[in-house]
Amino acid sequence: LREASRALGKITATHLAEFAETTSFQRGLDLLGVRFFVHGNYLSDDQYRILAERGVGLVCCIRSGSTFGVRTPDLAHLDSLGVRFALGTDNTFTNTPDLFRELEYVTRDLIKRHGRLPITAERLL
Repeated sequence: LREASRALGKITATHLAEFAETTSFQRGLDLLGVRFFVHGNYLSDDQYRILAERGVGLVCCIRSGSTFGVRTPDLAHLDSLGVRFALGTDNTFTNTPDLFRELEYVTRDLIKRHGRLPITAERLL
């Protein structure tokens, strides 16, 4: 898959660690050669550092994760580790795809976690 996607100029991505019992981190990096993962809710700090070192992005679906009651990444912590992240909406099953609502939700989530907005709004965008 890695070679085929590169030969066609396609970007490879996959969902990862959305729920606690799912892990395929190394397989996604090595076999698939992903450019970004979606979720990463249950990755360790060491795994986040590997993402940062390899330049692999992480699409974080904070509002969707909250809907399912799962742990979600602390975006300020990801930022401090150098992880390249983006906001995602997951899918229409859980949320209406609306990045403005995501931004509002994530801003409130960060303030709840830290008592203030620990990273700039520009970084969230």
